[in-house]
Amino acid sequence: MTGSIEFFPILPAELTEITQINIDKTGLTEISPNALAQHVNLKKLIANNNKIKFIGADTFKNNIKLEILNLNHNSIESVHPDAFKGLQE
Repeated sequence: MTGSIEFFPILPAELTEITQINIDKTGLTEISPNALAQHVNLKKLIANNNKIKFIGADTFKNNIKLEILNLNHNSIESVHPDAFKGLQE
């Protein structure tokens, strides 16, 4: 898989309770702002070893429970100031 994640498919109700997603080594270049919107219970996102260059505004706005975000070994050039808007400090 290469490119961007625009959205994860609509999931059955029981799967929207997912708390961890691992998209390590998938060749991603970006995570679109609404890609993770339905995953409101997401606590851990691992997206290591990809080609992500930019984190856009509101990318994680619905992921208010996100505690761990691992983006090691990407090619991040820019992070929008509002990329993490809505997350607790």
